[in-house]
Amino acid sequence: MPYQVLAAGRVTLRTPPTATYNELRILGADAAGNLAITFATYREAFRVKDGANIVIKILPAFLTSTGAAGRMLVANYVALNQDTFTVRITDVAGELVSGTQLAQLELMIEVSQFGPAVVR
Repeated sequence: MPYQVLAAGRVTLRTPPTATYNELRILGADAAGNLAITFATYREAFRVKDGANIVIKILPAFLTSTGAAGRMLVANYVALNQDTFTVRITDVAGELVSGTQLAQLELMIEVSQFGPAVVR
């Protein structure tokens, strides 16, 4: 079955990404801890139908603040939108992460697609 990586990299809210595949980037965050994430060919990738599956893998990499050291974080998928996909960052108890902590967070993300409709 065909498989293709659409976007990948390590991204933060603090600085523009330095080395990502297909211009993966976080556009911003809201008060509920939702992050809007996109990449260069996002619209084209999510128009594909007919059996192709999108898989988004997200791993909170680290918090640089000492106050958050050791806090386990979870990235929760929220939605696919017209220009972005949305994830919410919480701790393992489901508590929201503060804006300050979100700003210090680094995420490792890979967006891939597999299925009969994948075009290489």
